[in-house]
Amino acid sequence: MTVSTAVKPPKGITPPSAPGGRSGFLSDVIVELGFADGTTDARVLVEMEALTEEQVAQAMAERHGIAYIDLDEYGIDAAAANLIRPTVARRYSSVPVGLVGGALLVAMADPADALGVNDIAVMTKLEVV
Repeated sequence: MTVSTAVKPPKGITPPSAPGGRSGFLSDVIVELGFADGTTDARVLVEMEALTEEQVAQAMAERHGIAYIDLDEYGIDAAAANLIRPTVARRYSSVPVGLVGGALLVAMADPADALGVNDIAVMTKLEVV
């Protein structure tokens, strides 16, 4: 049964705002409808204390196929950290932590930030991993 949006639907029926459905994730639709704010699933799990920030970071690294760096355990190389300005580090939520095989090892909040990786590589003239 199709309920036309041109005619006021009967009480209890809410027609879709996008006939034919929407593409994308259910979480996007929930935010667009105003049922919740733009919080990510991971943020909700951390707020519920179902996961720690570190577990989310490790899962993100695994998802992207990159190494996870535990900054509490890894000895940060001050010389590497000083290869970028603090403003750049804040802009990309990143910090160079060491040199590995001639490449700059960078810890980033968003490892999928290709622009950040490329900018840091250009600034330092080093491959960024």
